[in-house]
Amino acid sequence: MPIPRPGTEEHNRLKDVVIRRFTQSENHMQSRHKKWRESERAYRLFVDADQIQEPVEPISEHGELLYPYPTSVVIPISYAVAQSIIAFWIALFSNQVPYLRVGNRNPESAGPAKAQELILSYQLDYWGWTPFLYQVFLDALRYGMGVTKTCWKVMEREQNVRSTVQLPFNGQVFSMPVTEKRTVLEYEGNYNEVIDPYTWRPDPRHPISKFQHGSYCGEAIYRSYFDLLRKEAEGLYENVRDIPQKTVDGMGGHGRSGTFSESDRDRIMSANNFFGEKVDSTDAGMVLVEEGVFDLIPRDVGLGDSERVERWIVVVANRAVIIRAEEFPYDH
Repeated sequence: MPIPRPGTEEHNRLKDVVIRRFTQSENHMQSRHKKWRESERAYRLFVDADQIQEPVEPISEHGELLYPYPTSVVIPISYAVAQSIIAFWIALFSNQVPYLRVGNRNPESAGPAKAQELILSYQLDYWGWTPFLYQVFLDALRYGMGVTKTCWKVMEREQNVRSTVQLPFNGQVFSMPVTEKRTVLEYEGNYNEVIDPYTWRPDPRHPISKFQHGSYCGEAIYRSYFDLLRKEAEGLYENVRDIPQKTVDGMGGHGRSGTFSESDRDRIMSANNFFGEKVDSTDAGMVLVEEGVFDLIPRDVGLGDSERVERWIVVVANRAVIIRAEEFPYDH
């Protein structure tokens, strides 16, 4: 069934249902942010005990600084402990190849199980198994949760393909090289992604350990407008050109954590302060994309006549336009 057109009653009904659920989760998750920021500030190689140092005066007109100068530092043992734990976990999960074992039930399934192990190892290596593990374990230690998402990814690209064409001429056959562009399959398989806890949107009415039992779960993240156009051309999204350009303040502050502004990581590094910037008039900037899986009754939200509870994937852009709505195609 096609997505309801923006501005229609059906579109607004579905959009409001999604936004209310994401707002509920966002408000609940924000109660954890203060402790998370404290953990981020503690997870550093050293902590300046004085916090604010007096400016150091140059000792010459060339700007040479006095060095070293007295200061007080604290070396937090928590940093060393966290790094040691992560190193042990990474060694535990990556030193053995294949990384994931697939047990066989009988002798006939031993061959297919071995083949599946090799395929999984290739896919994990393709996307970087060790960096993936590091980030998951680091999040688990800092925030008490390591959130991941596994999708089935199909990647295609344009490639120059050279071939030879046989041309008959004057009773003889001549070979002529020809180069043409073709769309080739680059990758098809599992894709693992680490989800920032600040952007995760689980159903807060269930424990984190049982978030799968909730009636919804999703993620709020900023994406490039051109990336959305590319996915629209691939058939994943619709209505992308109807997305209004909004700032975080223009959305009433909702989705602020999608810019990572709730985290102290980026303030410590003075990074990720560019989400509201545009390069020039041809740049549409970044778009807040709220994507989730929801338990819905299609008849109540304008997605059909069914009165049964069904699981749907719904994506809202800038809290204004639905760019994807389809039934959840997976078994779990």
